[in-house]
Amino acid sequence: MIGPLITRSQALLIALGVGLAICAIGALVLLRTNHGPRGPRLLLPSQALRLPPGRPGEVVKGTLRIRNEGDEPLAFRLEPSCGCSELTPRQGKIDRGREATIALGVHCKYEGVEKGIQITIISNDPLQPTAHYQVFASCPAPLAVSPESIHFGALKRGDSANAVLEVRPSRGAALASLTSVTASSNSPYVVVQRTSASPDALTFAVRLTGEIPSDYFVGAILLRFPEGNRGVDVPVTARLQRSVVAAPSSLFLRRGASGTAGEATVIVSRSDGQPLGPLVEVLGPRSLRVEETDPRSGPRRRFTVREALPLTSPATLGLKFQGVPESVELRVYPAARPTEPPRSPPDARTAGRRQILSRIPYTKQLSGPQPAKWLFVGSNFSANLC
Repeated sequence: MIGPLITRSQALLIALGVGLAICAIGALVLLRTNHGPRGPRLLLPSQALRLPPGRPGEVVKGTLRIRNEGDEPLAFRLEPSCGCSELTPRQGKIDRGREATIALGVHCKYEGVEKGIQITIISNDPLQPTAHYQVFASCPAPLAVSPESIHFGALKRGDSANAVLEVRPSRGAALASLTSVTASSNSPYVVVQRTSASPDALTFAVRLTGEIPSDYFVGAILLRFPEGNRGVDVPVTARLQRSVVAAPSSLFLRRGASGTAGEATVIVSRSDGQPLGPLVEVLGPRSLRVEETDPRSGPRRRFTVREALPLTSPATLGLKFQGVPESVELRVYPAARPTEPPRSPPDARTAGRRQILSRIPYTKQLSGPQPAKWLFVGSNFSANLC
């Protein structure tokens, strides 16, 4: 009796397994039938394209392939983010299983510039109605310089500085001859001289000499080819370190509570830490007086700038010390008049609403007790004041 019972159980299990397998296969077939590729499907081979380098005035060209993986025709339209690009065709239809080739073109205008253009693809794909494609085009500079800019840092007046500039052909730029490159400067304070030349590299010695005219110097080295105006500009900068500095350099005079003359304090020191010599000359208006608070010698000195006469407008004050070639310049601002209350800045929200100019009482005689009436000129209302 045990043998037949076991055989029947195995048969039931086998039948149950076969039924489950048939159900699973049917479910997979149904799922594939319901969720298969219905309608048009947009497919791009990649998300970006980098075009080959170009030269100014050229149109760098490439291709974009759009494929339809669906079972219905795909209608598309292309919208570039820049007017410097060319797309042919800009719209069309693609049959199922086919692809369309779009001709790309990007105009190069300037050397040393790389452009990134985004192409928006609008289609009737129900799952992806909008897709984006990036196109990169570069117009490399004909020369690669090292360093790209020269900064000499802080210099004392009269000091000179030297640097070395190396020039090589830029990657992707076609050069007939590197040795034909010439170098010049747009400033008389920068001197450029070629030290070595080869078909692969040029070396120039750069020297900043003379008196820098301002606290911050900006110049440029001009590398040019004989034909046209092609080339590269290399910025040259330097900062003038003054022998004597003042803190603060802008003084705002303040009056005392009794309305005395406005005054302010300034500390003058040497940048090299040496003792500061005596004050020999004051350059500025006669309405300002400079007094030394602490006459002891040292690298730092304290001075008081005081009004001898009321200062009505901002003025520039120069202090010249013995043994220092340049003077220290201070910007002095007058103190507020004690008779004038502090004014708050105008409120832009209520400035347009202030139209009441004056008020004029009525001259009409009223019988009996009546409330006073006022007319506000500049407004469209009258008010009763009890």
